[in-house]
Amino acid sequence: MRGMIRFIPVILMLLAATAAGQDFNVYGFSTIDFSYLGGGARARAMGAAFTGVADDASALTWNPAGLIQVDRTQTSISGSYQMLEQSLALIYSSGSGSTFDAVTDDDKLKLRYASFVAPLRIKDHPFMTSVSFRAIQDLLQEWYSWTSFDDFFKREMTDTLFYDVTRTHHTQITGGLDAFSLGFGTGLYEDLSVGFALNIYSGSGNSFYHNEYDTTVISPPIAGESDTIHLVRAQTVEDDFNQKGFNFTGALFYRAEKFRAGLKVETPFELLTEHDVAKYDTMYVNDKAQFDNFNDPIGLEGRGELIRGKTKFKVPLSVTGGVSYQVTPNLLVSGDVEMRRFSKSTYSIKRSEADSLLTQRGSIYFPYHCDVDTCEFSHITPTGKEEDIYDEFNPNFHNSVRFGIGAEYMLETKIGVIPLRGGLCITKMQYTDVTNVNRDDLDQVQRGFKLEEQITHTAITLGTGIHWRQIWLDLAVEIGSEEQKESGTNTNGTYQLTRERKNPTISLNFTGFF
Repeated sequence: MRGMIRFIPVILMLLAATAAGQDFNVYGFSTIDFSYLGGGARARAMGAAFTGVADDASALTWNPAGLIQVDRTQTSISGSYQMLEQSLALIYSSGSGSTFDAVTDDDKLKLRYASFVAPLRIKDHPFMTSVSFRAIQDLLQEWYSWTSFDDFFKREMTDTLFYDVTRTHHTQITGGLDAFSLGFGTGLYEDLSVGFALNIYSGSGNSFYHNEYDTTVISPPIAGESDTIHLVRAQTVEDDFNQKGFNFTGALFYRAEKFRAGLKVETPFELLTEHDVAKYDTMYVNDKAQFDNFNDPIGLEGRGELIRGKTKFKVPLSVTGGVSYQVTPNLLVSGDVEMRRFSKSTYSIKRSEADSLLTQRGSIYFPYHCDVDTCEFSHITPTGKEEDIYDEFNPNFHNSVRFGIGAEYMLETKIGVIPLRGGLCITKMQYTDVTNVNRDDLDQVQRGFKLEEQITHTAITLGTGIHWRQIWLDLAVEIGSEEQKESGTNTNGTYQLTRERKNPTISLNFTGFF
């Protein structure tokens, strides 16, 4: 057995080379979605084309200048049942990689939106004030994989035979981001109104990453000693994160007899994420911990590592224009166009001596910009002030454009007014398909990959409900999906990777008038 111990440092280095970085992908869309759409089942059922309508309690989240159309105090609340589904398919066309499919789903029943609108007069000038809450982002990514590395290890070692070398991988990311808004709308000149809002963003989540290697090793026999060992190494990284940020909304709204138009501008801002990261490894040889019995070449020593990191993402300027037309007293049609300048976005990582890199949720790998030996790290000044130093990166996103169209027909019946709504929302996202990807031994993406067509998110929306004088009940159904493809080569061969996300959602909205 003592003869076998001499191979363990080599085994550890090989396992470390394959364990680190396995979760790194190019711009995975599943964990970052900055759509920031407004709330309310009525608006969402109309294809999210509500900037040129904005005449109910949800107006603060779509166009605060439209609040002036609300003629009485009202409150609105919406809950949703969301069926998130994330699928991943990996196919190797050459090499020794293992093809696998993974599907993860998570049903969420949660409060999606709430608002309150009330009139206010200042020196005889009318204002409509509003406060609102909305859930604007849900995170879901989870998948398992199993891979055999028999051939890889046989090539690396000439005097040792490895067999039953398997890797089990588990990734899970959960959480979300919410927005709290406070604002008002008021008349500016005749049929033109203006509105403003302060938006405060807050969120939290958890990212869990686990790799486990199970290896049986046979070495050329040494007299009087066993020639077989069973080696298990598990590597776990868990990140509890919290997010915060704020920005402002400025808006205009024009009203004519049948035609209405709105314009909304949301200022850029930095979304700060604070990370509490725990890293730890376990190593067993023949079911016994062996950290003290050999020279550990990668510094495991049986200890965990705690890292407190910070990252910042610059959320870009957003401009949205919308129009609506009252075709008949009962039929309303609307359309929206939104543009977000993601090409100006940057991602920054707090530089810390505790860790040589910190990866974005979304699996983008960023090395230091400077030589680690000469870097100036974040530190505490002699006066006790914490001074953060960041490395800034360009994620090479594309500008995002959203198109929405919708319609609403109010059917008058003896039991109440029944709205019939429908719409279509198409978004060209900041992410793209990726080809010519070359991943190294650590699975990190090397330079030279090619960005292809932008990913398109398509959502079909439907809705109905019943309206009485003092109470509105509204129902919305949204069926959306998007798909991303990646192709290239890694140490296991040539592969094709397809990620798909579906998020059908059913929302029920209550509005009460006072």
